[in-house]
Amino acid sequence: MSTIEAPVQLIDELLRERRARGADLYDYQVGDRYVVAPMANFDHQGLSARILAALGPLVELEGLRYFPGGNLGRTSSDPAGRAWYVVPDGLVAPAPPPGTVAITAAVIAIEILSPSEDRAKKLADYRTVHNNVGLSLEEVWYVDPAAGTVAVFTNPLESDDSHIARPGDTSLRRWLAVVVGLLA
Repeated sequence: MSTIEAPVQLIDELLRERRARGADLYDYQVGDRYVVAPMANFDHQGLSARILAALGPLVELEGLRYFPGGNLGRTSSDPAGRAWYVVPDGLVAPAPPPGTVAITAAVIAIEILSPSEDRAKKLADYRTVHNNVGLSLEEVWYVDPAAGTVAVFTNPLESDDSHIARPGDTSLRRWLAVVVGLLA
């Protein structure tokens, strides 16, 4: 991700324009830092669509939903005018009430790694949002299409501990096995 330093008025104008064109779909805000995320390439989008198609029906059997993208945190401003949210590539969560813009509880956040993405920084963003809003999040999955693996962070809001899931691993939970199978 790139960083832009400019006068506040110019940045405000840029963000208004991005919102008006719908180009801000995957942007997110962590306090005073607004992250402008570029549109994913077609490989990334294709994998995201395959994950939705494969995982969606399975999580619905458990009374959950799969959302391709979505705001995790709070998009409304706090008293200091800051919002606290991240936008993963996918979320597994209970269905929120109609009209909900952001949720604070999810079972799994799925991130598809892009060449420009800094996994450690994004995980730190999840923790910063949690510290300011109070997220409930059981796991973060970092899908690495190039390596054909998924790094699973089982306590992502407090720890960097993870394990790597690979195709052919027979110990994987059903949902994770489905996603790993898409990488083979």
